[in-house]
Amino acid sequence: MDKLLGLVEECQNLKRKINFQISNSRNDIHIKKYQTELLVNKDISDFIYRTIEICNDTGFKLIALKITNITNIDVEGEIQVRDFSEANHILTEINKFLLDETEKIENRVDKKKIEIISVEDIDQFKPLLEKSTVVDVKYFNSFFYEWKIKREFLKIFDEPYSQGDSPAEMCDMYTDNLKVNGKRLHSIIMLKGKSIKTELQISDCGINGDQLLKMSKNFIGKLYIVQHVNAISQNVKDALVDHLEVHSKDREVKVCFIDGQDTAKILSGFGCDLEEMGRLK
Repeated sequence: MDKLLGLVEECQNLKRKINFQISNSRNDIHIKKYQTELLVNKDISDFIYRTIEICNDTGFKLIALKITNITNIDVEGEIQVRDFSEANHILTEINKFLLDETEKIENRVDKKKIEIISVEDIDQFKPLLEKSTVVDVKYFNSFFYEWKIKREFLKIFDEPYSQGDSPAEMCDMYTDNLKVNGKRLHSIIMLKGKSIKTELQISDCGINGDQLLKMSKNFIGKLYIVQHVNAISQNVKDALVDHLEVHSKDREVKVCFIDGQDTAKILSGFGCDLEEMGRLK
């Protein structure tokens, strides 16, 4: 949302600059056509390519496609604008695309409540955390394999169905057995194991964080969980919430982040052999 608003402001500033040049060109017969083309093409090209890149990276691919369709891109990938008037027209259209989308987001966000809950708020996890006896911090720092965490979580959730791993998957786990305050919630879960040795960053969540975007597009979800065997960065947390504000269809959703410490305590409370959880076999 903030990035879109930033592009709107940049687009409007560029429009003012172009309109100023249009006014000057009408009053000064000495302005050369090639000077006009150089100024327009460089400024417009830089802005359009940056806008397309940002829209693709933040999940607004339809806007990127619309912008591509109204621009004149030659065989070498360069954007060609004939004159100031055409530049002004293109910017007006792009500004409209961006404003329309921000208005849609504002309408959705106004009606939406995204609640960050703690792991203790999940009924299945609370008694396990209370029983946990973990004291060695080595288990909090990228110690466990993802597939073993998934194996144990399926048991904890009493979930008989396991999703296979695929590049096209929308999440690592799905279950409707998790409960918060006794109420079952459709839950979308992303798991991260010891292959990531440090704090979880957006770059660890697929290309440009697209795993977080895919999670948010599981429209049936009421609870979204990100689990990692180490710390989870604030950037990851903010990105998931931002995506949910845009893409979630439900007015009220919950989000939970389970870091390495909570992961170890859950597994310990469930009676898992933590050393075995860190071995490949």
